[in-house]
Amino acid sequence: MVKDFIKSLPEHQGLSLAILLACLLSPLFLNGSLIPGMAVLLAYTCLLVIPLLFQISMEKFLLILIFMLAFLDVPAARPYYEHESFTEILGGFLFDGIKKMTGIPIPFTLFELISYSFALWIIFKHGLKSAKAFQVMLLVACAIPFVAWMSALLGAVRGNSLGVAYTQIRFISLMSAWTLIGYFLAKSYRDLRHGMGLLFLGTLLKCIYALVAFLIIFRGDLGKREYLIDHISSLFMATAMFYAVAKVYFKRHNLLHIIPWLMAIGVIAVPYLINDRRASFFGMLMAVCLTPMIIPRHKLKQIFWPMVWLAPVLLVIFFLHILYSGGNNASLSGIVVHALANKSTNIDYREIENFNLYFSIINNPILGLGYGRPFPVILPMPDISFVFKLYDLIPHNSALYLWAFAGPMGMAGLGVAMVVPLIACVRLIKFSRRDDATMIAFVCFTLVIGWFCFVYFDMGILDSRAQALYGIFVGAAMSLYQKAFEYEVAGNIS
Repeated sequence: MVKDFIKSLPEHQGLSLAILLACLLSPLFLNGSLIPGMAVLLAYTCLLVIPLLFQISMEKFLLILIFMLAFLDVPAARPYYEHESFTEILGGFLFDGIKKMTGIPIPFTLFELISYSFALWIIFKHGLKSAKAFQVMLLVACAIPFVAWMSALLGAVRGNSLGVAYTQIRFISLMSAWTLIGYFLAKSYRDLRHGMGLLFLGTLLKCIYALVAFLIIFRGDLGKREYLIDHISSLFMATAMFYAVAKVYFKRHNLLHIIPWLMAIGVIAVPYLINDRRASFFGMLMAVCLTPMIIPRHKLKQIFWPMVWLAPVLLVIFFLHILYSGGNNASLSGIVVHALANKSTNIDYREIENFNLYFSIINNPILGLGYGRPFPVILPMPDISFVFKLYDLIPHNSALYLWAFAGPMGMAGLGVAMVVPLIACVRLIKFSRRDDATMIAFVCFTLVIGWFCFVYFDMGILDSRAQALYGIFVGAAMSLYQKAFEYEVAGNIS
């Protein structure tokens, strides 16, 4: 093991020296603080040593990380409410801050350090490509993070707190790292298949655990609990179901191969409905309605009648779901029940929050507020600090959040991150001759729509797992698009 480590040093010598030098010089640019530099050095050392300890390659280590991303829970998201699951306990080591876990004043989570270290390793090992798809991928990956950090610097110039700004936008940069990782993952079709399979498997196992917790611990009744697992888990579950649908539709296996995928969809669908996240429901509905944009015209006829027969079944399931959980005012079913009953309710908290954000947008139309301060409260909001301490710094609507703090450039960055991947997915299906690439394009298309709904409704841009999931699929789709385009051009030339 030691010999293998020594042999690997020449391969990483240039990168190691560059990172060591940057860490030693970092106090000159960070007011004398060694902590960020030491954090980067620690993460890079772990990235080199951990794979050697387990005798696995970087690619396999990345696949393990992808599985943990889907399977483990973030303690800060309060999964399962009062029940402390083992997925939450294990997730604490990955997603909780290092300072909280060890007392060492490093303002990062282990997941952040590993993610950024992987991205740096990819850049130094493989370099920056001149391919157009790679350049477009970098534009998509950096659009929102670049605007956010520029707005944070603008806020600092105006006297805002840079520390508060870091708290407000810290997980946005994970979008850049994981989009680059997704692009790298798709360089090998085998690694890509394994990565997607592990994402699906991790989500499926989480759903099985959630069903057990619901039936045994909660005794089949959520009571006043707002959700079963947590908010972002619905995005993973929706993506897993679309992945299974893509497996059935694009692979065209025989019935024996299709049945396990259909059973898996059923297993995932039950906790997905119980989790009852209206942002995800709306995202899935939008994705289904926009499916004709991505399915070739000659194949639309093949799915028309199955969709006609499936629609009544889905309506019945949703009706039964409303009857079961319609008492929860925070859920989509609760909204439907109150609307049908014509019950008068008080103004929603998020409507108050959005009103205050609109006021900020109107009063700062060019550059925005700049990160590093709370947003102005014109219409008083209920104090929810007992649930979320940063309620006056981070609103639910991340789209208006970008607009209010970063101005029109924030919305431009969001537009790039939303529209460009959708276009790439449509064109990938047109050019691709491989089922794997077509499947990824379909799932990526549905994921970006679901991700945007979480961004608009439920802090989607500020969750580390949501940014990682977005990055994996968008980066992979861009990489596959480059391969498909090159193959098409080569075919036309020959």
